[in-house]
Amino acid sequence: MKKIVSYEHESVAKILYTVTEDVYNISEELIISSSRKRTTVDVRRAVAVIIKEQCPKTTGSQIGVLIGRKHPDVYVQLKNHTSLIDSDKSYSSIYYNIRVEFRKRLPLTFSLKDMFTKRNMLEKELSYVDSQIKTLQLNT
Repeated sequence: MKKIVSYEHESVAKILYTVTEDVYNISEELIISSSRKRTTVDVRRAVAVIIKEQCPKTTGSQIGVLIGRKHPDVYVQLKNHTSLIDSDKSYSSIYYNIRVEFRKRLPLTFSLKDMFTKRNMLEKELSYVDSQIKTLQLNT
């Protein structure tokens, strides 16, 4: 069986690059660069996190190519996001601004796909809960 390759993460990255350019004047080239300026690092981290949120099956290596980093660095950035989002107002502001603007520009197909995926997951969970209820009812 042939493995299906999805390039959805590249489409998400392209939208994010336009958002970062418009909102923070940080281009794709600057994101991929070795710049260690605080704002650039925060924007780079936010881009990596949003790609992972939108495309959960995307690997660290795939995200790394999009942000100019190696996969261990990507995983460090994803981990750092968890602690910084609540403790660093500057970073959380950057992340939420990019995410909000990204969602505005997200094509309807992504949103519909997300909704169908979530619906399928919820239907599976509901089915499981229903089976557990029936089992409990039979035992009483």
